[in-house]
This record gives sequence, structure tokens and C-alpha cells, in this order.
Amino acid sequence: MANANSVLDALSGRDLQKQCSSEDAKELLESVGFVPFVEVPALRIPREFTGEIMSRLRGHLLQRPRVQTVARVAGDDSDLEGATRLLLLREEYARGAEEDLPDAVAQVLSAERFKSKHGAALPAIQLLTHRLSMDYSKLQAEEVLRAILPEGIT
Repeated sequence: MANANSVLDALSGRDLQKQCSSEDAKELLESVGFVPFVEVPALRIPREFTGEIMSRLRGHLLQRPRVQTVARVAGDDSDLEGATRLLLLREEYARGAEEDLPDAVAQVLSAERFKSKHGAALPAIQLLTHRLSMDYSKLQAEEVLRAILPEGIT
């Protein structure tokens, strides 16, 4: 319980970044076993349709402060046709099966109309899980406390 009290004293209900340096925060969180990763569902989509698909999925995209909803795919060259992006979806969609996804997401997954400007077939839209690294500056005190304190302590 001493670790929990030191975390509470250090954070005082404010953003981690405002209370202490990122190195101090990192050491403190690692000492109590906090792992700064979140697994979120993501759609791997053709780069050129990012804007259109984002507008179709308004309200279904990841909603976290200071975290972008579009991620680059490692190894994809952004200047080439056929490049893809990861469109990060809301965290709660990771808990269910693909059949449980909202209709808007299911429609994008099943859409076959996405073709390149030159008529070439683009990679199919895929649903996958993306491991999002949460930099300590992106975390709020409440999130950290919920993750490291024993259940039942509020």
C-alpha cells in the first residue's frame, strides 16, 4: 500500500506531465508495475481513402487526448500507390467479436468499391489489433491510478 500512497501523493489528481518530469513519472510508474500499452482495434485502409473513411466512421474512432487516430504502417512508403494507414477505433470495440462491431464499421470492412485512381485493385480493408504505446505525457492521473491500484480502492 506504500506504493499506492506514494503514487497518490505524487499525482494529486492532476495530469502526470504537470506534476513531475517525464523521467520521474516513468520511474514511478515502472516501480509499481504499470505497463504503458493499450491494445486497440484498427482498420488497415488504403492511404488515399483515409479522409473518406474517417468521415464515415465519425464517432467510432479512438478518442484519447493527445493521441492521433491515424497511424502509419511500418514499411509502407507514403509516396507509392497501395500504401496503407491504420485507422484506430474506439477501445471498447476490442472487447467484442467482429460481428459485434457497429454497422458503420462493418460496412467499411465489407466495402469493395475502394479502387485506386488508375483502376488497380487496392489491398482489402482489414481489421486487426494495434498495440499503441502510451507515452507517459499522454496519460492522465485517473488512468494510471485505475491501472495500478487494487480493485475496490477509489
